[in-house]
Order: sequence, then structure tokens, then C-alpha cells
Amino acid sequence: MAGLSSINNRQRERAEARGGDRKEVWLRDGDQVFLRPVATGEDDDPNLEELYLYTYESEGGWKNTLVDPDTQKPMADDVPEGRSPSHKFALWAYVSDIIHNQQRRDDWEEIVSPSGKKAYKEEVNDFRIITLPFGRGNQYWNMLVDQYDDWGALNQGVLRVKRTGAGLDTVYSLSPVARKVDVPAGREGEIETLQPIWDYYVSQYGGNDSSEETETEVIAKPTVSETEQVETVPWATDDDEDW
Repeated sequence: MAGLSSINNRQRERAEARGGDRKEVWLRDGDQVFLRPVATGEDDDPNLEELYLYTYESEGGWKNTLVDPDTQKPMADDVPEGRSPSHKFALWAYVSDIIHNQQRRDDWEEIVSPSGKKAYKEEVNDFRIITLPFGRGNQYWNMLVDQYDDWGALNQGVLRVKRTGAGLDTVYSLSPVARKVDVPAGREGEIETLQPIWDYYVSQYGGNDSSEETETEVIAKPTVSETEQVETVPWATDDDEDW
């Protein structure tokens, strides 16, 4: 007879199978990911994109819907009235591993930090999409811009992205680290074949059924976090009530 651990693992495997074509890294409280961006940050870089995304409850699950920059409207017709989209940026990166403060899978390796803190290491070693909010005053975006200015290109160094807190208390940090994370020589050619960020988001959240399990925080319009900020789309429009 299956135990709790086996049943939990099967549940996760089913969820992963349903969302097998999804490439985002979803961080929870205390998680940190080590990565080397493959986005360069140059103009017309398909591996870096600015997005506006609605998140809302739909048919018993949470649904994400992308905003069409041409029409300035959500790409689905079931977005609840009074909700505003979150302002985010996303980039492709080569992720080496994710460090969790809780063991949610049996195959994560238990590790101990130099200070004696226990954590759990998830080996990834693959290309993944990192999505973050711009933050209040564009604070998280500015962290990325600072690294671009320091390095000359985003793909010239290794970053650690860490999440602390949940919901309205969520805070992110993005910082360079002296750690070796390189795209394996045999996989460098895959960078040219990565799906552009915008195309990926359209395929996942462009009005199709995106109500599978996600890790997106949901924030109602009346309660705005200073970090997971819900922002008004900065396009001129005479019909704001349609958002």
C-alpha cells in the first residue's frame, strides 16, 4: 500500500506531466536559484521580454492571461472586472540548481550550509525561464539593469535570485555570485533554438486553457504589495473600464 510520500510524488508527477511544456521556474518562500542568463539584454533580444499578466480564479483553478500590447486588452474574455495586470519581465537562463528550505521531493539532495543551516538541492542543469515582477519603483528590474551595466551583457555572469516571504510580504533579491555556471559546450547550439519569450507566453497564457497548477501569487486590486506590485498598463486608453 502506498504511503504519504509515494502518493505525494505521484501527485507531483501528474502535475508535471500536465504542464510538461512549461519552462518557468516558480520560487516559493526561501527558495533561491542559481543561473547564467542566456539573454544578452541587447535590443531585439528574443530571450528577454516585458509582460503584463492577469492572474485570477477561473473554473476551480488559477488562470493567467497575457495582455496583448497591440489591442491593450487581455487575450481572454473571462478576466474579472476591476482586476489589473501585473507588470513582469522574463528571460531565458541556464539554471544549475535551486535551493529549497523545505523538502518537497524525495529526489532533492539534503545539504548543509557553512553556518549549519539545512537545505535541499534540486539539480536542474537545463534552460529555464525566470519571471519576476518589476517591483515598486522598478526595483527588481533595476537590479537586472545594474548587472547589465557592470558586465556589458547579461550572459557574462552568474546570478542568484532569491525569494523571501509570500503574498503581500514577498521580497526578491537578484545578485551576482562568484560561482561557476556554464552552458555545456555540447548544448550551446540550443540557445538559438529556444522559443522566444513572447511566443512562449502567448502559447501558455494567450487565451488558451492556462488554468493548470501554477505558483503565481494572486493580488486583488485593493491591496497592493510594494514588491509584488499590480500596476496600471501605461498605454493611453479611453475605455479603462474594459480592463
